[in-house]
Amino acid sequence: MNFLGFLKSKSSTLVVVAGMLLCCFSCISTDDMLGGNYITTSQRYDIYTADIPITGIENRLADSLSGYSRTRIAVGAIRDARYGLSTRSCALTLVPVRDTMDFGSNPQFKSFHFSAALDTISVAEKGQENILQKVNVYALEERAGYPDYNINTKDLKYTPVRITKGIPVIDGVDSLSFDFTEEFGKRYLTITQQDLEDSLSHYLKKFPGIYITCEEPEGDGGRFNFFDLGMAFNKNYMYVTGSSAILNLRSTYNGRQVDTSFMFYFSPPEFTNLDSLVTMSNLGSVTFEQYCFNINSLESGALSGPASDNLLVEGGGGLKPVIPATELKRICEEVISAHGDPRKAIITKATVELPFEFPEDYTEMYKWPQYLTPVCRMSNDNIVAFTPITDANNSAYESVGRLNRSTCLYSPDISFHLQGILRLDDEKAKFSNYDVWMFIMHDETIEKSGASYASTYNSALSQMYYYNMMNSMYGGYGGYGGYGGYGGYGGYGYGGYGGYGGYGYNDYYTYYMMMAMYSNLTAATESTTSTSTMIDKDRYYCATLNGPNASNGRVPTLRITYAMPKE
Repeated sequence: MNFLGFLKSKSSTLVVVAGMLLCCFSCISTDDMLGGNYITTSQRYDIYTADIPITGIENRLADSLSGYSRTRIAVGAIRDARYGLSTRSCALTLVPVRDTMDFGSNPQFKSFHFSAALDTISVAEKGQENILQKVNVYALEERAGYPDYNINTKDLKYTPVRITKGIPVIDGVDSLSFDFTEEFGKRYLTITQQDLEDSLSHYLKKFPGIYITCEEPEGDGGRFNFFDLGMAFNKNYMYVTGSSAILNLRSTYNGRQVDTSFMFYFSPPEFTNLDSLVTMSNLGSVTFEQYCFNINSLESGALSGPASDNLLVEGGGGLKPVIPATELKRICEEVISAHGDPRKAIITKATVELPFEFPEDYTEMYKWPQYLTPVCRMSNDNIVAFTPITDANNSAYESVGRLNRSTCLYSPDISFHLQGILRLDDEKAKFSNYDVWMFIMHDETIEKSGASYASTYNSALSQMYYYNMMNSMYGGYGGYGGYGGYGGYGGYGYGGYGGYGGYGYNDYYTYYMMMAMYSNLTAATESTTSTSTMIDKDRYYCATLNGPNASNGRVPTLRITYAMPKE
């Protein structure tokens, strides 16, 4: 057999077949417009982008921000050349851990000791971490933080006489520890069983608590100190850890004199039945709901107003960048109107860009916040609440304004919020509720609830609260579901806020909202440690951002992508 001829014949056949297949495939064309004639005109859009300078941005004090904290006692004072004097002080209550207190007969006061472990510190200048600061402790004359929950409140009633033995001193390393005077301590020997059986509000009328402040620095500098508020109970070993106050006394029980002590914890929202905790076999270590009232004093109010060359960012209830909703609506309408009716525009992406100049000394970047996150200040019927616009725990979908050191930029997203602003009625809307405030956020390591009932209930209440707040702002627009799938935005963005209660976002709520959400929450839950992004009302910040008149041209900008229906 001629194998060579056979191979040649086979090769020729393969070449012919391959060529035919190539011709067949090359004849197939792709029509990208297939079915396009069946799309209604109302569902066809043109896409546009625009970068719009924000000229009407302002500096404002964060008035009506809640001073309640569930984690920290804030005490300290800092003075700097830009903002002047800024202080942190704390009002808290002393509540018995046990729901029964038997002082025996003829109780004799021995001591009343206060102790709170150090959490962290914040300084204006490096090198001041361990300066000595004197602490002042006074007796409150009435309950603090109710009904005025404002972190910048000046309406605090206390007796300006020290109630400590000597003058406590803190050094930025050790805990806050001191002994109350005998005169003050003996007040708590007058607690009756009736005081503990009535409501906590009744108890606080008789024992309103204490007010802790720090002496002002004579020159520039200083330090803010943050101490743990919480107390925990270990059921397995039957001991208490964390911050507390111990009342020691000698009294007669059954004809015999004995030394005994009673423990107090700080600022719970309600009485806790410790006996019931012991019987909870499914819990090992348990924590308590506690809320102290931290207060700021500031001298920076004169710097508020329309921004020029610079935007200022101050910690606590201090100065924050604010973009009025009227300004956002105006600048967007001017640009979008060139392509049609702005009310018909669909905002697919809206980002606020806030540039800054990197400091000459890179070590000073600690004065810039980790996040500048947009929130709204909503007021209604004498209640004010700051509500987040973007989802800090869904950063894969939205930028929450994390500090970018490479580009020297904060760039949070406000897409859904801007869509709502464009729909507002100029005559009927309360535009101040839609102003965009840039609040400071920080990654915190915290203890959170792990018990299934508490976690689930807390999450559900938080979700109900947030949906109610969002519905009051955007509910009339139905999530923009009628605009070709835009309604899906709510699914991954605002729908995710339900879990915020367990992560500390209750700091945004007013006293009334907070109490309503936790009135049925179990007082004790098993604790776990986690890291979450939370509002930072405590630390010192002194950041400068570029204003609308910045000489280098890097100014606050609204960058938008929007769709307009084809005519």
